[in-house]
Amino acid sequence: MIDMNKRILILSLFLFCSGIVYPQDSIVFLQLRMKNETVTLVKTTVRPGILKQKHMENDQPGIFFEVLSQNGSLLFKNNLKDPSIQHLEYEDPENPGRLLSKDIRQNDVEFTIRIPYKWEMSRVEFYRTRFIPSTTNRINKINIGTADLRLKGER
Repeated sequence: MIDMNKRILILSLFLFCSGIVYPQDSIVFLQLRMKNETVTLVKTTVRPGILKQKHMENDQPGIFFEVLSQNGSLLFKNNLKDPSIQHLEYEDPENPGRLLSKDIRQNDVEFTIRIPYKWEMSRVEFYRTRFIPSTTNRINKINIGTADLRLKGER
């Protein structure tokens, strides 16, 4: 008969190897696609590590995302520059040596974000943000997609 400690060890190894449980110090890589102003999940990968926090710029336009639990509690939030906008610089053909710049919007683009693993995470909601200058300086959020997180190893 197997003693209780061995049962717990075997169960823990089974759960960890099947992808149901990850170490708390893990990073979730979400490969995403934005097409026609809608964000969808392409692939999820979890790797060991600790996510380095970056300072969130609240007044920058772009994509804002929130990681939520099953009951809607906020677990993590961040933002990023709009991945559908590609910034190009090129030499002015009429004035050699002078650079011109241009922003080009792409309708179909893939990008990756990293979020810290939390066992209670359930979904990520994505918003397009626009800064509204006023006396309150508020941010307007428009929902552009939701990714369900069923973390059982790689998707």
